[in-house]
Amino acid sequence: MGEGVFVKGVLKSQDVLKQILLSEKCSSSFMKVVPFEDGDWIKKSEDLYWFCLLEIEGRSLDYSRIEERRLAVEKLAEFHAESFGLKMEGIRIVSLKNKWMNRLMKFEESLCNHPKRDHELIKRYTTLGRQVLEQMDEELVFMETKAVEEGCIIHGDPAHHNFVFNRSQLRLIDGDLISYAPREYDFLQLMNRMLPYSNWSLYEWGQYDNPAIKTILNKPYLVKLLAFPADFYREWLVDTDGREQLLQKELEQHEKRYSFMLNLFGKSLSCQDITD
Repeated sequence: MGEGVFVKGVLKSQDVLKQILLSEKCSSSFMKVVPFEDGDWIKKSEDLYWFCLLEIEGRSLDYSRIEERRLAVEKLAEFHAESFGLKMEGIRIVSLKNKWMNRLMKFEESLCNHPKRDHELIKRYTTLGRQVLEQMDEELVFMETKAVEEGCIIHGDPAHHNFVFNRSQLRLIDGDLISYAPREYDFLQLMNRMLPYSNWSLYEWGQYDNPAIKTILNKPYLVKLLAFPADFYREWLVDTDGREQLLQKELEQHEKRYSFMLNLFGKSLSCQDITD
């Protein structure tokens, strides 16, 4: 092929097809899918569907650097613009409330007989999760329905390692979680990942001239979603051997994060609600 490639395998052929389409439509923001040397785009082997991706030399973004946080925001917005309107079968439809209810349920199940189940931080984050879910507005359902109708696609996992960066380009990679959903959902997740590096303050986000970010900051039912500790639940469930380290890491930022969470709710969520 003349250029470096790497091969990736997925469980469903539809997951390959959607990434091929996105590669064509999002030529400036998404990874490039290329055919095998014999011209085939997909090969099946060992119950997996394999496809080729053009290799990009570079590194992941560093969210501790404000300039690279800005690059991520800009590239994610570019991906949303390029992918907008794409319609095809096999792209997931997101219900954020259902997704988060399932994650919280699994988190609570994992606490049964766990020695840390009565840890104050665990109790607070469990109750916070419940409170956020209880107050999720029906407006979200309207936004999700509109996103499907318009063909609004989100990446679904804007983690630092899903950006490849070098001096000449920046690309999103790994489209496994691509879904039809409001753009705000990608930015909520991005903010959740970046807030530890911006001192748990929304000031930096108010400086962006980005319609989705402005909507989040100006709509109470959206900005409150930043109080849901999705990242904590995710890491707890994925890395069962690292739970003690996760608790220690979270305790180091807990005072600022917890204050941030309570401020998002204002008077609608009291300290008594959290400690009960």
